[in-house]
Amino acid sequence: LVTLSFKAVMEDNQTKTALAGGLGDAYRTLTWLPSDEIAVTSGWYNYARLANVNTEEAEIANFVGEAEYHETYYAVYPYTAVSSWQEYGSKVWVNVPVRQVYAENTFATDMNPMVARGARNETLQFKNLCGLLQIEIADENARELVITSSSNLAGKVSVTFTPGVPTIKETQSSFVNRIAITLNGADTYYVSVLPGELED
Repeated sequence: LVTLSFKAVMEDNQTKTALAGGLGDAYRTLTWLPSDEIAVTSGWYNYARLANVNTEEAEIANFVGEAEYHETYYAVYPYTAVSSWQEYGSKVWVNVPVRQVYAENTFATDMNPMVARGARNETLQFKNLCGLLQIEIADENARELVITSSSNLAGKVSVTFTPGVPTIKETQSSFVNRIAITLNGADTYYVSVLPGELED
């Protein structure tokens, strides 16, 4: 095993798992949390857990851990989203949550899967697998919202990295066109959904 150290950003130099700033701001930065973890390839079917060693929320994460040596690594955020990995990481099955939970003024940790590809110890540029819906709820007593569509919204999907750009290729029977969101009354909520044209 070798020790890996990756900085993590998004392709537009923004980053991941929480929304900084306030509602109504013209621009809101995406940030990483100290609790964030990613999965990286470590063999044909195996993957390793790397943890963000930053002690505060920040726009750049620093993930550190051990894995088998490779020239190229594939990574998934969050670690818990990985169902299985194949072909030295160039194909991975990822779970997009069908039930998502409330997080004040942002989306909840682990709700927005992302993937990246890069060489050892270089910066990983993560790409979103999902789109983000912003929903306004006015009812103070609301405790759950269910979104349905003729298009698939969530479930288990396979992602390939050929020739380096992540593409959703396959789906499994758990692929669904329904997402449930836990609510906390009147508020603004953010929901991750698979890419596509949403129809009633």
